Amino acid sequence: MIETDSIFKINKDLFQIQNDGFLLTWDIPKDLPYFDGHFPGNPVLPAVAIIDLVQRVFSTLFPEENTKIKSIKTAKFTELIRPSDQLLLEFQIIPHRRSWSCKLFNQSQKLVSKVQIQFESELTSPINL
Repeated sequence: MIETDSIFKINKDLFQIQNDGFLLTWDIPKDLPYFDGHFPGNPVLPAVAIIDLVQRVFSTLFPEENTKIKSIKTAKFTELIRPSDQLLLEFQIIPHRRSWSCKLFNQSQKLVSKVQIQFESELTSPINL
């Protein structure tokens, strides 16, 4: 288990390094605080939670680097994300833009969100787990 903190827990056994990035899965807990009040009786994960998750994943995987977000180049949310959903997160470096792309897929392999983020540090070093 990769714990970015008590809120986000990522299954380390399902973590895969690729040539230009990595994959991981996230089982969204029913009691994730982001669902509180968003929306009562019909909980939906807010977009800010995805941005927060991406930043926390990078701060965990690159502990020696400055993972403060410099800019969010794109952020698209195409499907609702609910409590207990399992997401596949596909991270890919975009060297010429000095940024990372994160695509989130649901259990049906449908794209539910896509984010491109640039961090303060140029995060290109190998990931050490």
